[in-house]
Amino acid sequence: MESTVSPRARILFLLGSLAAGGSEKQVLAILQRLDRGAFQPLLYTVYRTGELLDEVPVDVPVFSYWDRHAFPRFNFPGQIALHQRRDLASLVSREKVDLICDRNYQMTLLSAEANLTLRLPR
Repeated sequence: MESTVSPRARILFLLGSLAAGGSEKQVLAILQRLDRGAFQPLLYTVYRTGELLDEVPVDVPVFSYWDRHAFPRFNFPGQIALHQRRDLASLVSREKVDLICDRNYQMTLLSAEANLTLRLPR
C-alpha cells in the first residue's frame, strides 16, 4: 500500500492549553520523540498557558488562538467556537498541514468541524 503522505509530513497537534493533564503530557512526549526526518510537528493551542509550556521542543512552532484574537465585544452563543474553527482552518491552509492530531474531546470537536472542509487525515 502506497502512502499519500509527503516525505516530511507536517503534523498539527491540538491542545486547549499546556496545563498538566494526561493529553498534554502525551502530546509533549510525542513532540519530543517524533522523528524530525520524517515529520515536522506544529502545535495549536487555544490558550498559550500552563506549567508544561516550557517543555515544548524549541523547534515546534506554537500557534495560540488567543494570541491573535481579542475577546469579542458582543459574544453571541457559538461565536468564539466558530471563530476558532475558522482560525484553525486558516492555519492549516497557510502552514500546509498534512495531518491533524487531537488528543481530547474539546479539540476533537474543534478539528472535526474545521476538517469538514479541509478533508485532512486525523
